[in-house]
Amino acid sequence: MSAPMDSNLLQQLGLKHPLIVAPMAGGPSSVELVAAASAAGVLGAMGGAYLNAAAIEAFAAHVRQRTDRPFSINLFIPHSIPEVATDRVERAAAATARYRRELELPSPQLVPPYEEDFDAQFEAVLRIKPACFSFVFGLLPADYVREAKKAGIPLIGTATNSTRRGRWKRAASMRSCCKASKRAVIAAFSMRGQQTRKSGCAIFWCNASAPFVCR
Repeated sequence: MSAPMDSNLLQQLGLKHPLIVAPMAGGPSSVELVAAASAAGVLGAMGGAYLNAAAIEAFAAHVRQRTDRPFSINLFIPHSIPEVATDRVERAAAATARYRRELELPSPQLVPPYEEDFDAQFEAVLRIKPACFSFVFGLLPADYVREAKKAGIPLIGTATNSTRRGRWKRAASMRSCCKASKRAVIAAFSMRGQQTRKSGCAIFWCNASAPFVCR
């Protein structure tokens, strides 16, 4: 599906093709993939959720050594971490022990913190000033939205279920916010058939006439 070309954000990014390469934290979003995607005229996207602030900045610097084209950075919205009883962890470790032996993996060590410092990650994003900042698993708090706006970084929110899609639809419908920060909304979806499963996302630019789909 072709992209609506009346989107100010799309024009601002100067994309040749209506495609955002999915940010995949934990390794798949390599420097080479992000740089090559951006150089080809689409929006390369870094999955930075599992990296600390220094690693995010180093990653961005390596991308910029390879291309001067725009790219995006994605982070996970933090959530409170539930307490997990020690005996449950021990039972889970015992139940999966034979798989670790087969794969020559060490026993799990669950030691806090269990996730990176989001505030430090976000400060790194502000210093880097990527073409876009996207986030998933929640809404970006208002204070962070203001900081991104101040830095001139457009925001892309990701809705991974119907509840979040409803919240983002309401958020994206606020014209003043959309004009100020040039937001877009990604609605992720998954479809199951008898033998296949398809997934993808629809990108809703706030001031565009229709979404486009990327896979």
